[in-house]
Amino acid sequence: MGTPTPTAVPAADRAVAVAFAEGHGALVQQWDSFHSEFDGYRLGLTQCTPGAVRSALSVFAGNFGQITESTRALPRPAVVRNLADDLIKAAEQEEAALRLLRDTWQPGATNDSSAAIEIEGNNPEETEESNSPSTSGTVGTPFENVAEARSRAALLRRSVADSLFDRTSRTDEDAQAEIDAFSILFRDLETAWDQFHRDYDDLRTQVADLSASDAATSLSAIVAQFADIVSAVRDLPDADATRSITQTLSEAAQEEDRSLRKLRGAVQDGGGSEAPSDSGEEEAGETDTGMDTSVFGDFDSQIATTSDSRGEARRSLAEVKRDISPEAKNEVANFTEEYDTLTQDWNSFHNEYDQWRKTDGGCNRSEVMRELGRLGASFSEIAREARNLPAATVLRPMGELLVEAADREERAYRDLGDTWEPYDASVYATVDQERNTANKIRRQVTVGLQELFERFGISP
Repeated sequence: MGTPTPTAVPAADRAVAVAFAEGHGALVQQWDSFHSEFDGYRLGLTQCTPGAVRSALSVFAGNFGQITESTRALPRPAVVRNLADDLIKAAEQEEAALRLLRDTWQPGATNDSSAAIEIEGNNPEETEESNSPSTSGTVGTPFENVAEARSRAALLRRSVADSLFDRTSRTDEDAQAEIDAFSILFRDLETAWDQFHRDYDDLRTQVADLSASDAATSLSAIVAQFADIVSAVRDLPDADATRSITQTLSEAAQEEDRSLRKLRGAVQDGGGSEAPSDSGEEEAGETDTGMDTSVFGDFDSQIATTSDSRGEARRSLAEVKRDISPEAKNEVANFTEEYDTLTQDWNSFHNEYDQWRKTDGGCNRSEVMRELGRLGASFSEIAREARNLPAATVLRPMGELLVEAADREERAYRDLGDTWEPYDASVYATVDQERNTANKIRRQVTVGLQELFERFGISP
């Protein structure tokens, strides 16, 4: 077969076809240029990929592990050992939550974080979370679990800071004088309390031979004696260094006083076992069997409990005295120096982590949304150019195909600008689909235009 004879085409239609081809060529260049720009911008969003988040979370977990190691390396003399233990506990809780976040994070788990950031950024003084010993059992998102662990750690850190302040203040001369004065009163109180227990023990050995009325009378004297002890506890000085000791003694004294008065009441209500006759005289063959000593059991148990509390108070006072010794002062100073360095590192970590969270991991959401909006508007110009191509009858099908392809791709870019989320590659699915469809249509138009030119005998 030979070359087909070109179809005769009116000059006007030929001119329209040439104009359409020229417009189509310019449109193709704009379209391809836009795709290159969009692809370059999309590939440049390296901080907005799931891999970038996982890498950052791994770095955070590793960096915090160094903080945990620093807590374990703190000096541990007896005067501050409990503080070191609390800091280790706080760091281990926070590190465990960060490692869990690193191991379980999935795309979509970042955008629920506004409340978590607020919690993470709280000062310890503003935190109301309970000081739970572990992060197990948490049911929030991974980021919320980190925030909760951080809140618990903040309470422990605040407690350590308060304790260090207290220990530092105890090294002052005024604190030394307060403790010396308290020690004298405490010694006198101990002597009186021990004497009370001895007097009670004497009564306890005699009570089996006493009538209920005699036992009640003796107990009233004992109650009055213990009232002096309660009064002495109330008169203890309310110094910062010994306030907790006073509180322990006060609670112990009040419990013992209540139990003693309860015992006296039980005896007054008939704790004896004697059975007098109507005439008030013992009948022949009857004897006074004395008190039922079982009613003393509860108070005997209370004395044992009180003794434990007093022992705790003695140990606490010994610790307070130890804390103000020159050796303890040096130990506290050495600990504080390393604690201050640790605190700076801990706070710096939180600042870096908080900044990362506030910027969506370095993927500036608002900036990306603005740029996607600009790109969408830029493609709208391409769609407008497609609609402005010459529309002769013979060219109308190709023109309509280009307009449809451009409109669909334009809607996809507009929707992307409204719904884009970081770390989720699926947000590009509609754009990719519409773009592939548009590329097929564009190729069809290009082939159709070539065939039309051949049929009309028009050189490209």
